[in-house]
Amino acid sequence: MDYKIFYEIWTAVGDHLQTRWESLNKFFNNDPFVMSVWVSLYLMMAVYWGIGLLFTYVDTTGTPAFLLQYKIQDLSASSYPVSLKRVGEVAAQVLFNQLVVAVPVIIVCYYLKAWRGYDVSRTIPTFPRLVLELILCALINEVFFYYSHRALHHHLLFKFFHSRHHEWTSPIAISALYCHPVEHVFSNVLPTYLGPVILGSHVVTQWIWLILATPYGVFLHSGFHLPLMPSPGAHDLHHLKFVVNYGIFGILDVLHGTNHLFKKRLAYTRHIALLNKPSL
Repeated sequence: MDYKIFYEIWTAVGDHLQTRWESLNKFFNNDPFVMSVWVSLYLMMAVYWGIGLLFTYVDTTGTPAFLLQYKIQDLSASSYPVSLKRVGEVAAQVLFNQLVVAVPVIIVCYYLKAWRGYDVSRTIPTFPRLVLELILCALINEVFFYYSHRALHHHLLFKFFHSRHHEWTSPIAISALYCHPVEHVFSNVLPTYLGPVILGSHVVTQWIWLILATPYGVFLHSGFHLPLMPSPGAHDLHHLKFVVNYGIFGILDVLHGTNHLFKKRLAYTRHIALLNKPSL
């Protein structure tokens, strides 16, 4: 196999990305605070609402009808289609969490990363380094989310902090961040940002990580198992039963055995399927 062509393609892509990065750097006056805080926040919100509102349209109108074949939740429930009033309540809480609660935490994470020291190079990370750090960010996120989330299910914390998120036994996409502000800090923002902080990631790596991590949470709450998209089956069962599937990727659920109920369901056999229609 001639690997030269792959090298040439990657070189061309890398050169293009480097040129775009230099343009962005110039546009933001090489201000690390603006790029790490405000641009990161913009990217997360754009992805969250861009994808979330598409799902919300389907959930409030029931159209296009062909997508409903991929809905893993009970469509005969009286609460479906979802009312605009309920959507408005969720949107208000999520926007508060994103614009009021998250911003101070993101700023603190920026200064922690600056104190720790991070990659401020004018050159974007190499592809192998980028992939490695994205994998590590995912693992760090899994660990911090799993244990913080499981702690929130303790009876002393659930009533005050986590019960709001579980108002949705059949969650919708934009309810991913519908939660008490305390939960949003410790179980959403910090687990997501600690990876780049611990690793001292370049801001480009941080952006790519946030662009990947944000829609994943939206898909997990959507109730739709679309072809080639992550399955929400495990997390949907968590909202239904409360005591299973605390993690994001399921790694620690396997290690701790907290996926036991899910393994007994037909949906478990289709959980990693990319093309098959979902099963309840």
